[in-house]
Amino acid sequence: MTDGGELVDRFAVNLFQPSESEIQTRLNLELGYEEVQSGNIGLVVRKEYWRPILLLLLVIVVMEWWVYTKQLAWQ
Repeated sequence: MTDGGELVDRFAVNLFQPSESEIQTRLNLELGYEEVQSGNIGLVVRKEYWRPILLLLLVIVVMEWWVYTKQLAWQ
């Protein structure tokens, strides 16, 4: 773990143990002998627009190709 570029602490994670590799959020988290409840911070999620834009561009390219081949057929 780093704080402002300075190494603060290291920790190990066992990826073969399901309880350590599960990254879903939980309502309650047990830390040592204490149980801590989570709070809702209203996380803002980034929206990805590249797929619809890519699909639109693909449709435009296919339409251009279709018009080009039709013009070649008319000549």
